Amino acid sequence: MTAPATVLLVAVTELRRRLRDRSVLMSAFVAPFALAAIMGVAFGGGDRQVFVRVGMADEEATPASRAAIQSALAIAALPSQVSVVPVSSGVEAREQVASGRLAGAVVIHPGVEAAMAGGPLPGGRFPVESFAGRGQRIAAQVVAAVAGAVIGRWQAAFLAAAQLSPPAAGLAQRLRLVDAELAQPVAVRLTDDRVAPQRQLIGYFGPAMAIIFLFLGAGAGARAIMAERETGTMARLHAAPVRSTSVLAGKVTAVVATALASILVVWAATVLLFHASWGDPGGVLVMCLATVLALAGVSTFITVMARTPGQADSATTIIGFVMAILGGNFFPPGTLPRAVERVTLVTPNGWALQGFGTLALDGGHVGSVVRPLVVLAALAAGFGGAAWMRLRRVAGALG
Repeated sequence: MTAPATVLLVAVTELRRRLRDRSVLMSAFVAPFALAAIMGVAFGGGDRQVFVRVGMADEEATPASRAAIQSALAIAALPSQVSVVPVSSGVEAREQVASGRLAGAVVIHPGVEAAMAGGPLPGGRFPVESFAGRGQRIAAQVVAAVAGAVIGRWQAAFLAAAQLSPPAAGLAQRLRLVDAELAQPVAVRLTDDRVAPQRQLIGYFGPAMAIIFLFLGAGAGARAIMAERETGTMARLHAAPVRSTSVLAGKVTAVVATALASILVVWAATVLLFHASWGDPGGVLVMCLATVLALAGVSTFITVMARTPGQADSATTIIGFVMAILGGNFFPPGTLPRAVERVTLVTPNGWALQGFGTLALDGGHVGSVVRPLVVLAALAAGFGGAAWMRLRRVAGALG
């Protein structure tokens, strides 16, 4: 029998054995789906949870500016997950964005009406600006939409005033007409699909919960392989007319296949039962594969480096949950302080969730998640390669 055929046969046999184990079914499929549903409903139920907080600084501070902001927010029709809070000045807005208290901000500088009336632009640019914190892609889209709505509302008011004012009207009369126009109720509301929420946060918590359990499941699979040395299974396999490395490769393939099936089943279940969206299907498939390989590599490496099965079990569980907490698996996107968000990228969980978040919440595609994919591939190659070499030695499969 050829080596590839041996690997396939062992993998299929091992998969059948693992899928007959109720504990594997519970940890790989039932538990992550149940937790994803609970977390998604708890944080996103009814689309009430705020996870993007942006500031609005009105330095113009006139009745017209207040009316323009109010009507612009009505036109933008922002989703309930977005909260717009007043800020006293542009300086304070930048400080709060830099500290992570705000995800982004819109600043109305003095001189907007003068610029609209054809006067000089303060500082050479239009006096309305928007900015967001580093990595705050959703917030950047939100503040850009709000700033555009404010400018558009002001421009519409000036155009209406130009039509209503007599040819000999002076600037003061036109500005009074502008103020009156801005005070009128908004007749039309527009929603920017780029910042609309993706149904429920379960589309984010689905992969977040699956990541935790596939890490623990991969560690359990590696421990099962190591245990076969103690039970004598490996010794009996050495007597068979096949290469022991092929047998070991088949068993590792079964562990990875179970982990991949776990996250794919959670994806399908959340889509079919909750109508959630994980984003572009092609991007999700690639992210699932990269995440499984990286997490399985790290988990297997931790397991095989332990001296006893008890140490392996404790190390995998403790490190798995520490990485889940640091990686942000239990928190909605955009709610962590800036310093903590940097820490998440120390873990493979953080990189995986950055990729899944880009797909589910930002409407990204494969090209949008290249960086997380590269990092996850490097982790898979580094830790997976080291784990394979160690697993061969520990399992006595050097033949």
